[in-house]
Amino acid sequence: MKRELNKILDDLIIELEKMVTMLRRDTSASWTRGFEGFLAEALDLKKAGYPGDGVRGLCGSVRSVYGGMGSFNDYFPQGGVSGEEFERVSTRIYELANEIRVISSY
Repeated sequence: MKRELNKILDDLIIELEKMVTMLRRDTSASWTRGFEGFLAEALDLKKAGYPGDGVRGLCGSVRSVYGGMGSFNDYFPQGGVSGEEFERVSTRIYELANEIRVISSY
């Protein structure tokens, strides 16, 4: 299970890197710093061997930006970012965070 969790976390890092790159293209994006923080935290957790409490905390933080009015779900990218690619990466990040939450609860 740990190997599977590590693979999912590695996938999350890849998708967070893509998201940060897209958000940086949109100079009006208010979400850039938050996703840069998620990415930095994920990279730190990887260096530390993915401690369980840290992983659960990160995934909870990531999932929290996707709900309610004014959430990340309401954001539409500017700056030449493909809406389809943005939506794919955004959805994948949420799915991976949910998958990690389920796996890490065992």
